[in-house]
Amino acid sequence: MKQLVHPCWKPNAPPHITLNTDGACHGNPGPSGLGCVIRTYDGTFIAAAVDFVPISTSFIAEALAMRLGLSLAASYNIPQLHIQSDSEALISCIKGNDRDTPWAAAGIIEDIRKLFSSFTNLSLTHIYREANATADTLAQHGISLARYMSWHVRPPAFICKDLYYDNIGVSTARLV
Repeated sequence: MKQLVHPCWKPNAPPHITLNTDGACHGNPGPSGLGCVIRTYDGTFIAAAVDFVPISTSFIAEALAMRLGLSLAASYNIPQLHIQSDSEALISCIKGNDRDTPWAAAGIIEDIRKLFSSFTNLSLTHIYREANATADTLAQHGISLARYMSWHVRPPAFICKDLYYDNIGVSTARLV
């Protein structure tokens, strides 16, 4: 029997920094956007980035978004990072269930694992899509922007509402 849950964004405990990543794909395969956002333990914005891939699958977009986010976090020399993603398949592959890794993503997964060494303490958690709204908004923007762009210190206006809702714990009902 399904139950009703109310997922919302939750940061990790101090001093961990939280990275949310998401890939969006219009068609599978189709034009894809990548989005990532880095925040402090209290939800304060640090940085965000988007990118565009002309044609990709949804899995590849998710993996590329995580690689993008890890590269951005590494550029800030963040020692302790908590990663949140709504892609259970990607998390499974990264954690070693390589039999599930699409061959086209093998190199990207390897890059992700190598980037893990940039951090002294790292954790990876699956979250529901509803709790990943800010990264999703960024990924969707990546498709429409059709190029790489990043923001540092001040968030772009189009994610301010998502950041605010995350910080006050707004949730969306979901049956699981």
